[in-house]
Amino acid sequence: MNLQLDDILIEECAEVIQAVTKIKRFGFINSGYNNQKHLEEEIGQLKAIIDHLVSDWRLNHSKIDKAYTAKEGAIMHYAKYNVSNQPVPKAES
Repeated sequence: MNLQLDDILIEECAEVIQAVTKIKRFGFINSGYNNQKHLEEEIGQLKAIIDHLVSDWRLNHSKIDKAYTAKEGAIMHYAKYNVSNQPVPKAES
């Protein structure tokens, strides 16, 4: 495959970022526009280009899976420290 996979990957990552940002700003559905559906499409396209890149660049699946598992653990570990998951502090009087 003679594509600039790295450039396409960058573009797809940016499109996922944009879709998430729109959900943060406007919600999943706003004024009849389905931001959730758009995000799902963008994630699907990102997954497709990742699969092509892994294959064409002959990346190590075991190392990718190991990093995936480590990230899953880190997400669970650090979630308890996320300020979004903490009670709102009370103002001092």
